[in-house]
Amino acid sequence: MRERWMFIAFCIGEKTDKERSVAIEEEYRAMANARERLEREAEARAADLAARKGATMRRMMVSQLYCPEKVERAFERDWAKLCHPVMQPIDKITEDLAEQSSVKEVVLAHYVTLVEVFKHYASIGSALATGEIDIMEFSAFLHDLRGFSSSKSRDLVEKAFGEAIGACRGEKGRQTAGAMGMIEFLFCILRLACARHINSSGGGSAGNVGGGGGGGGVSGESGNNSSKIKWASSVDQAVDLFMKSVMLPLAHRKVIGLQIKTALDSDDTLALYHDQDSRLKSVFDSYCKASDRPGAPAALGVLLNIAEFRMILRDSGLLGGNNKEDDELTAKEARQAFAGAQNDLCGGDSYEAPPPGAGPQIEQMTYPEFLEGIARVAMLKWEDASSSPKAKIERAINAVTSLLDDGAAKPTTDS
Repeated sequence: MRERWMFIAFCIGEKTDKERSVAIEEEYRAMANARERLEREAEARAADLAARKGATMRRMMVSQLYCPEKVERAFERDWAKLCHPVMQPIDKITEDLAEQSSVKEVVLAHYVTLVEVFKHYASIGSALATGEIDIMEFSAFLHDLRGFSSSKSRDLVEKAFGEAIGACRGEKGRQTAGAMGMIEFLFCILRLACARHINSSGGGSAGNVGGGGGGGGVSGESGNNSSKIKWASSVDQAVDLFMKSVMLPLAHRKVIGLQIKTALDSDDTLALYHDQDSRLKSVFDSYCKASDRPGAPAALGVLLNIAEFRMILRDSGLLGGNNKEDDELTAKEARQAFAGAQNDLCGGDSYEAPPPGAGPQIEQMTYPEFLEGIARVAMLKWEDASSSPKAKIERAINAVTSLLDDGAAKPTTDS
């Protein structure tokens, strides 16, 4: 390299112009290669550091990262309830054991999506409870589904909702009171899939919601729309078509959970949490003190309830919108973030076991769930597709930790 620079610097003249031009090009190429090598080395060091930070946070947040084994165990528990030896709700879909087995495989393949959709709609109502879907939330789900004719939607809501509760709880007839849990929701998905993709005119009982062997149910579509629907010859094929043509597009449009889980499994995103971990924990601890809840057990300070979570969002400026340029985060979206962070299908056990008197786990938030809740808030508040999930999460983390800028976070009374 030294000889090349000496040639470039001192061998100037017509006789050496060509060789000198070649030498200059070689020198620029060598400099570019050296610069690229240094950049690769810097990126490798940064990736290594992010990986070490990510590994630390991944161990701590294992309860928030999807675990295939835990997903399968949770699914098996739910499916066992659909196959209850006495109530046997699955028999109302199909009595063929081989077909039931095929349906089971299809539902398992889409179980995570179904759970995320359920959690989303279980938290869009006005009630604080986020573990069940009431009839108004179910009505919103069917509206967003875009899979059935609007002229029949009201009848479909009542019949599908009522039959699911009645079938899964062993109650006669259709029950329009109460709310559906995950089991009833799964049953309803199977019934809706049959209603949409099995032609009821062919004589099959599964083709109608509430068909029960013939008439009286609500068919999926009629008229011109029915010509656009692919018909299925079996229940498992109907469920697969329903998931791919209706449920997955709905999840893409409305549900952020799958994006969140992907972001949280990234070393770069986890490194953001690692760098702010102590500050985030300080905010969490400050807002979940048992002293703020008269009569609560002393150990309750390890958990955050939805009111306290909302206080953090409000005090940090995340709840609502500060100006026209700042996207609004509604109270409903705050509930969705809280509910979505629950860790039923993720690896490991809860960060800390709920203390006696803490109430249902679905109404309490552990610290790892709080960290995921921040990510969900970020995605719900800033919907601009041009900004990456990592950038949105970093912005939300900075907003939460800013509560410590003037000292310790001091919760204010929720008005």
